[in-house]
Amino acid sequence: MLLTETPGEVLKRFMKERNISSVQVAHKLGYKSHTSVIRLLNGQVNHSAVNEFMRRLTLTDGLLLTADEHAELMRALESSRFDADVLAGLESLWKYLFSATEYEPDISFKLFQEEQSAVMLTAKQLCETLQSAKRMEIDIFDCCYEPFFAFLSRCLPETDGKSVIRHYMHLNSSAAEPIRAMICAAMMTRYRKYEGMARMNTAAPTTGSKWAPAFLADKAFIWIADGESQCLYIIHAVPQEPYCVYCIQDARQYRRMFAVWTEGYKNSYVNIRTHYLYPEISENLLLLSQRLLFMEENRSQRTYRPALCFNHLAPELIEAPVVKLLGIPSDSPVVESLRDIHRRRYMNAFTMQAPAWLVLTVDGMWQMAQTGYLPDHIKGMEPLSTSALIRSYQDLADAADRNPFFHFNFFLDDTPMHRLMISSYEGIGAYFIDPAGPMDPQPEGFYEAVLPAEDFYKVYTLFFDQVLIGRHTYSEDESKRILNEMIRWLKEQSDA
Repeated sequence: MLLTETPGEVLKRFMKERNISSVQVAHKLGYKSHTSVIRLLNGQVNHSAVNEFMRRLTLTDGLLLTADEHAELMRALESSRFDADVLAGLESLWKYLFSATEYEPDISFKLFQEEQSAVMLTAKQLCETLQSAKRMEIDIFDCCYEPFFAFLSRCLPETDGKSVIRHYMHLNSSAAEPIRAMICAAMMTRYRKYEGMARMNTAAPTTGSKWAPAFLADKAFIWIADGESQCLYIIHAVPQEPYCVYCIQDARQYRRMFAVWTEGYKNSYVNIRTHYLYPEISENLLLLSQRLLFMEENRSQRTYRPALCFNHLAPELIEAPVVKLLGIPSDSPVVESLRDIHRRRYMNAFTMQAPAWLVLTVDGMWQMAQTGYLPDHIKGMEPLSTSALIRSYQDLADAADRNPFFHFNFFLDDTPMHRLMISSYEGIGAYFIDPAGPMDPQPEGFYEAVLPAEDFYKVYTLFFDQVLIGRHTYSEDESKRILNEMIRWLKEQSDA
């Protein structure tokens, strides 16, 4: 969970446990009067007052807080500096990525048809209507609401090649909008024909036609083609019940107008790149490796994974298995390029002189130790040997000890994990990777999406720092202890 208590409530609890007054707290922290403390207790402080309280709390141990108590109060103080909509957005991101239950499209629709009375539809009924279509094109304007995209994701098969989804997002009306956009884009990661487009500035495009931005906002236009006819469903998706659906049976003239208008409209957007790759193909593996190196190299980053991934393995551990898998000569241009790229990715992962945080799961690392398979294991590649696992786990332990820029934590054991693996890179944005079968030795492929905007990096950094680290992870020291247990176990297996 995120912030459940205000800084004042946390401090009040600590004061009660120690039987000290606001006057005593003020004295211990060097305030001239207890007014500042009273204001904090009552939630009547601005950002500068919070910053000053944090500074004083850092410089003195006058309250005699334990390390955990100090960290709890500092997190509450840090969170209090963010607006309510940002905290609500972070709560939504936590729910989507780490909640044990998935979003359910628990919404209903009110259908308006030409010259007919409105009728109510359930999400299931509307899904069945959409799924029966031979071909669809969907244009979505904003609609960054989790229930709507949960509904949409259940209406379209993951490998559907007949439906195209174009999603236009404005991200500036609220500080929390990038968070909601991240969730919605993540929900669509597996759809091969999803085209996400984000607009980062506040100026909305203008047009003299009837298709004005105000008319488009928070609407999904679903064009269903059946032979020569075109039917249009317009869903007005706003956080209220029910969603309104307007059906136009003969929408051919609207389709032509709409196509002309959106062609110019979309030029003001940044594409959210999505890919579906079969990494057993050498050219695709090279393309993916080049793209990842570009994002990773010398950039501050925050990453969570079930276990160590491909870039955490020393080049000498994987070159022979990869060459064998690809079935091409070791001196071929593709292998030489892969060799150089992987060496740079590996060095960057553990020796980079830029802040990097890596959070893994205890279960995922134990599973990797027992099976030899990575979360992003290439289809058909042999499992890692015990000696290769020992080397890889030891490399992680050494980096945590020796590189002051590198930070490593394990998630707490009871933290549920989403299938998505997410990284954020400074100056790039957020990167999602969705293996078809996490920790599966024979995945069919995997899906990835890049949200190329600094706003997404800032959002995920905030989420990582304020939600994950400290609240849902073991300390770095405890994480190292658990990792060393794994290394000892692997060595025992090697000696057996």
